[in-house]
Amino acid sequence: MFDRNKPYNDLPLLPPNRELETKEVLKKAISANARLAELKGIANRIPNQTILINFLTLQEARSSSEIENIVTTNDKLFEAFSLNNTKGDPETKEVLRYKEAMWEGYQALKNKHFLTTNLFVNVCNTIKKNQSGVRKTTGTKIGNQTTKEIIYTPPEGESVILKKLKNLEDYIHDDSDLTDPLIKMAVIHYQFEAIHPFSDGNGRTGRILNILYLILKDMLDLPILYLSQYIIANKDKYYKHLSQVTEENEWQGWIMYMLDGIEQTATSTRNKIIEINDLFEYTLDYAKQKLPNYMYSKELIELIFEQPYCKVKFLVDKDIAQRQQASKYLYQLESIGILQKKKVGKEQLFLNTKLFELLSNLTPHPNNLQSSKSEGDLFETLDSNLETWEEMFLKLKDFIEKHGHSYVSKRDQKTRQLGHWVTDQRKKKKSNLLSREQITKLEEIDMDWDPINNRWENNYKELVKFKKANGHCDVPQRYAENQEFSNWVFNQRYRYKIKKLSNIRTKKLEKIGFNWGRDANVSDDRIKELLEYKKKFGHLNVSQVDPNEEWRGLGKWLNNQRHAKKKGTLSTELEEKLNEIGVAWNALEANWDKKLGELKDFHEIHGHFRVPQNGEISKLGYWIAKIRRVKPDAERLKKLSDIGFDWDKEKVK
Repeated sequence: MFDRNKPYNDLPLLPPNRELETKEVLKKAISANARLAELKGIANRIPNQTILINFLTLQEARSSSEIENIVTTNDKLFEAFSLNNTKGDPETKEVLRYKEAMWEGYQALKNKHFLTTNLFVNVCNTIKKNQSGVRKTTGTKIGNQTTKEIIYTPPEGESVILKKLKNLEDYIHDDSDLTDPLIKMAVIHYQFEAIHPFSDGNGRTGRILNILYLILKDMLDLPILYLSQYIIANKDKYYKHLSQVTEENEWQGWIMYMLDGIEQTATSTRNKIIEINDLFEYTLDYAKQKLPNYMYSKELIELIFEQPYCKVKFLVDKDIAQRQQASKYLYQLESIGILQKKKVGKEQLFLNTKLFELLSNLTPHPNNLQSSKSEGDLFETLDSNLETWEEMFLKLKDFIEKHGHSYVSKRDQKTRQLGHWVTDQRKKKKSNLLSREQITKLEEIDMDWDPINNRWENNYKELVKFKKANGHCDVPQRYAENQEFSNWVFNQRYRYKIKKLSNIRTKKLEKIGFNWGRDANVSDDRIKELLEYKKKFGHLNVSQVDPNEEWRGLGKWLNNQRHAKKKGTLSTELEEKLNEIGVAWNALEANWDKKLGELKDFHEIHGHFRVPQNGEISKLGYWIAKIRRVKPDAERLKKLSDIGFDWDKEKVK
C-alpha cells in the first residue's frame, strides 16, 4: 500500500495495469496528433532551421528551469548565449546547460536511435555539471515548499532504481505495444517522475525525454515542442494528476492533461514559427529597400535571426565578410533601425530588437508591426515602405479587377513590390504558412496559386485560336499583338529540342499540328534582332531582365544558346553564325567587359577612375569599388592596365 513517507519501491512496472485508450482519451489523442503533425510539417519548410532550434530550445530551457525556481531573464539568457557562456550569473549558466543537454541528447538519439539509461544520466549530468549519476544515497523526499508537508518519497536503492529504469527502456522500445505514442509519452513522463532517479535535475531531464521520445517515434524531426510553459500555467493540475496516478491508479486525468498540453503547445509553437518567419521576411524586404546591393544579403539577415544578439565574429565564421567589412554591415543594419548596439564587457553586441520583443511575447503578429516613434519603434520609416498584409491584399484585389488575372510583374518598377508579395503568398500557401482566413480571402478574389502551369494552359489556348484563325502554328517571332505569347511558342520548340518538354505537353501540341522544325527561320530572325541590338547599344550582352519585353525575350534566347553550346547540343551552323557577329559565350565575362567599356568611357570624359557610388552611374561605382577591394585575376588586371588604370594613382580620396 502506498505511503507518502516511505520509499515507493513498489512502484508498478510498465505497462500500467489499466485501460488507457478510453473513448475520451482517443478523441483527445486524435486532436493532439493532428496539431503535432501540423507543427512538424511547418518546421520542415522553414529554410533556416537553426533559428527554430536556437530560439525554441532557449525558451524551453528558461521555462523548464523556472519550474525548478531557477530564474533568469530573456536578456541575460540571450546575452550569455551569444557570448558562448563566458558571462552571466549562475542561474543563467544553468539554464544554458539545459539547452546544451537537450542538444547532446538529440545528437545521441540521431546517432543510435535508442533511449537508454546512460543517455538519461548524461543529460542530467550536463544539466547539473557533475558526474553524480543515479541516486545512491537514501532520504530523498519531495515536499510542498510552502507547508513542508511530504507528498512523495521516491524509490531508494541503486539496484531498485536501475531495475525500474530498465523496465522504462523496455516499455519505450516495445514495438508490439500499439498504444498511441502520445498516450505512451504521458505514461513515460509519469514513470520517470515517479522513479525520480537523480538527486537533482529530474524534472528537466524528464521534459527533455518527452521531446526525444517524439523524435524517436518520428512525430517530430527537430527538438521544438516543449511543455514547460503549459506546465507553469497549469502547475497545480500537473501535481494533482501525478498524485492521482500514484495514489489512485487514475490515469485518464493525467493522460488528458498531457494530451491537452501537447495540443496547446503544438498550436502555439506553430503560430510562433509563423511569426518568426513573417518577421524574417518583413526584415528582409526592409533591408532590400534600405541597403545597397553590395551591403545586403539574405545570408546576413538569416544570421541576425539565428539569435537575438549578433557580433562581428558570427559574420566572419559564416564567411559572410572579413572582420572590418562585417563590422560595417552590422553598423549599417543599426543605422536603419534593424539592430541596436549594446556593450557587454569588452564585447560589442548588436540586438535584433523586434526579434527579441517577439520572443519575449512583447509584440503582436508581425503583420501588425507598425512604426510608432512614441513606442520607441526602431523601424521609423517602415509604414511608408512596407505595408501590412491587408493593404497588400487590397492592392492585389484592385490589380485583379483591372487586369483580370494575378500575374503581377516583379520586373516592372510600378508593380515590383506587389509582385514579390504575390509570389510570397504562393510560397507560404505551399509551405502551410498562410492562415485559413488569408487563403479564403485570396481565393475569393481569384488568386491563381499555380501561375506557371496555368500560364502554359492559357498560352496553349491562345495558340489554338491562332491556328484556327491562320491555319498554322508558326507565330511570328516579333508578334506585335502579343510578344509574350510569341516568346512562349519559341520556348516550346526549344524545350522540345533539349528534351525538357513533358510528354503530355508534347502530345497536346502535336495534336493541333504544331511544327517542331522552325528552328532555322527562328534563328535567322533572332540573329537579325541581335544585330539591331548591337547597332543600338554597341554590344551583344542582352539582359534577360531588360525592362523592354522584346529585348528580354532576345536575352533569354541568347542565354539558351549559351547553355546549348555548353551541353554540346548547339548546331555547328548556328554557332558559326553567332561567332561571326561577335557573341560572347561566357555571359559573366561579357558583363565584366561591358563594365570595363563603361569605365573606359568614364575615364575619357573625366580623366580619372574615381567613379562615384551615387547618381546615375552608381552601379559602375560599386563595380569598380569591389574591384579595388578584391583584385581580379591576371587577365582582367591586364585589361584594366590596357585602359590606363593605375592602382597607386587611382586610390579613392
